[in-house]
Amino acid sequence: MTLDDAHSLLQRSLPYSPGEFYGSAPSDGVGAGMLFENVRFPAFERERRRFVTAKGLVYVVTHECDVDQSNDRPFIDSVLVCPIIDMADLLAVQADLGDISSFLTNVINRNVPRLAYLPTINACPYGGFLYLNKITFTDVQEFGQPEVVCVGAVSGKGLREIDTALQNLLLREKADRLAGMPWPTETARG
Repeated sequence: MTLDDAHSLLQRSLPYSPGEFYGSAPSDGVGAGMLFENVRFPAFERERRRFVTAKGLVYVVTHECDVDQSNDRPFIDSVLVCPIIDMADLLAVQADLGDISSFLTNVINRNVPRLAYLPTINACPYGGFLYLNKITFTDVQEFGQPEVVCVGAVSGKGLREIDTALQNLLLREKADRLAGMPWPTETARG
């Protein structure tokens, strides 16, 4: 599937107009719903089994008052961020898995809780995906670095869509074994 085909499929399947998803970004500060390029954050390197520093496009999860340095509060030095996977990168990774159109449709229909689609933005011309299983943190001072740039912010509609995706991931009903049901026991084999 080409980038154009994938983008077209997603645009047709969205339950909202892509133009409703983004709003204007505040001129200063850091807060929920903002998108930043060139942010450093920890990432796990599987081959060497260690954490390294990655740099990329992120969505800010933390509310602005929880990281406002003018607030006299403890624990306001870390910002929760969610890495954004560019559509081209996702297609490259998924190429070996078969029918990518079904996968993308399942993402849009929220049947893949670990991902949420972001419509086209300047930093991702074909759109991107919030990788919700990789929500991580960075230091608030990272946003003051000269290479870190705010590339946009989601609108109220966008915030509701992302909040719903987060709820779908974090608050959905757990499997029986995690909800207090006994673990299955091995059965005798004949």
